[in-house]
Amino acid sequence: MNKIFENLFQTLNEDSKSLIEISEDFITQMNEYIALINDEIIADEYEGLIKTIHTLKGSVLNFDLPIIIEALSEIKNLTLEKKRLEALASLEKIQFEMKIFQKELMKIKN
Repeated sequence: MNKIFENLFQTLNEDSKSLIEISEDFITQMNEYIALINDEIIADEYEGLIKTIHTLKGSVLNFDLPIIIEALSEIKNLTLEKKRLEALASLEKIQFEMKIFQKELMKIKN
């Protein structure tokens, strides 16, 4: 079992079916939040962005994804500093990490 999934897998009493379902829901949710964060960065919607990041961090903490947590903090700080391009670059880090997450999930499913 990959470290990404270990904590949640143990919490679910090693129920791989539930782990897969939760992980797939997480991917769907992340894709929606990534699009929302992108829009909030571009629109300079800082208050909405803070709420979105806070909500998203709660979901991300179910998995071992420290790079995503770090990138979310970067986005928050960079947007506050009006550094949109850098914030969007941090969002790309999240997208990359989610691709890795999806690949690891496929390994579990197979």
